[in-house]
Amino acid sequence: DLAAAEQPMREALSLRERAFGMIHPATAEAMNNLGALLYQSGRYDAAIRQYQQALPVYEQVYGSEHPEVASLLNNMGRSALLAGHVEQAEPLMRKSLHMTEKFEGPQYEGLVGPLNSLAMIDAYQGHTAAALQEAQRAESVARLPDHGELLDQVLLTEAGIELTAGNQARAASLLAESKALLTKAHPYSPSEAWRYAVWDMGDA
Repeated sequence: DLAAAEQPMREALSLRERAFGMIHPATAEAMNNLGALLYQSGRYDAAIRQYQQALPVYEQVYGSEHPEVASLLNNMGRSALLAGHVEQAEPLMRKSLHMTEKFEGPQYEGLVGPLNSLAMIDAYQGHTAAALQEAQRAESVARLPDHGELLDQVLLTEAGIELTAGNQARAASLLAESKALLTKAHPYSPSEAWRYAVWDMGDA
């Protein structure tokens, strides 16, 4: 019950501010948690504002180049993307990706989501070659052992880009694999399994 959770979370944030002050890891965590709640509630603009308030606190607590700051930037970028603010989302996600790769390395599983989002952004802006490169890189990381949680989504993104580029056979193959992964993960709810699909095999 996200609506019921909001007020207690705001109270928890207020308590931490009074107990620890603004510049403290516990306060920063509570600010991020409230942003996550707003994001999960679909209130993306409100989530952006919350993350914007949290950002200077994170930077003072952890330093401007810390992985926790990179994670917050990614959260903010995802919120902006889902709110339709593509131009706002792109630099946030690129900065987050750069910082995360610097600390975690090029094969870190946490790179898959940001790379996939950037591929979607570049595809939306008509930068097909860049989008395909990002999607293919996301796929290569997602296919590493124990890294496959987002592989179905990455394959869907890549299929859409390949379709735009006129590579219908490749798009159909990617789409079929994505559908198989989703069906395997959700054998008792095929409609839920196929929740990410935006076109069908016949059209591809």
